[in-house]
Amino acid sequence: MADMTQADPCRLCGGETTSIFTRTVLGKHRVDYFRCSGCRSIQTQKPHWLSEAYTSALALVDTDAVRRSVDNRVRVALYRRLFARKSGRMLDFGGGFGLLCRLLRDWRIDCEFIDHYAAPGFAEPFRVKTIAADTYDLIVGFEVLEHLPDPATTLTAIFEAGADHLLFSTELVAEHTGPDWHYFAFDQGQHIFFYSAGAMALLGERYGYGYRNFGNLHAFSRAPLGRMGLPFFGLFRKGAGKFVAEFVFKLAFHIRGIDGARHDSEVVLRRPSSRT
Repeated sequence: MADMTQADPCRLCGGETTSIFTRTVLGKHRVDYFRCSGCRSIQTQKPHWLSEAYTSALALVDTDAVRRSVDNRVRVALYRRLFARKSGRMLDFGGGFGLLCRLLRDWRIDCEFIDHYAAPGFAEPFRVKTIAADTYDLIVGFEVLEHLPDPATTLTAIFEAGADHLLFSTELVAEHTGPDWHYFAFDQGQHIFFYSAGAMALLGERYGYGYRNFGNLHAFSRAPLGRMGLPFFGLFRKGAGKFVAEFVFKLAFHIRGIDGARHDSEVVLRRPSSRT
């Protein structure tokens, strides 16, 4: 029987943790999983295997990454239309190869992205290296939070950037969740922190944001979300409603003759660095 790893404090709230099970990660590392007595999140021991897990920024089994970006474009555009400033700048945190950023910019949404691990991709002229304070109205991070080795530090930087709205996606861990939960993704080794509903509420309280849960989508806002917009967002962010919303957005942009891709091409060509 393997020796139990010492229980470190929770990497989100600093609470005491207790080992709940041990599993093999990446087919070779015996890893202990701990539950926090405070926020009730689950975390791995300190993840020493991440350099192996990230030989590619995109997990090989993540075959729906493109579809997810297309879906998230609708969710972001809808959220922005209903709750945020339509003219505000936004940031995609952990934006990978920049596909979501590129899709949003095609709809003339002023989006930038940050990712320290992904290779150059679809929106390289709009990649930033740091999260500038008081710059963004909306910061999003899709399927990113569960990858953070030190969520307290990273999320502090994101929340303290001063955006009015933050929108994240991640699956929440429940009290009854056992080691058979698919989201632990032992074979990939990239998922290392799993948030409870209480942890999400704690984040809102810690940084002065209201919190709303929409399934695996988590919205933090400085002001309450408008009551008139909530049922529309719930209806059109997924399933058949999402396709209706996507059609409406595409139709509106075609009628108005807006071509964000062409606009960005002209902007990049006018930059001095593009001619060198």
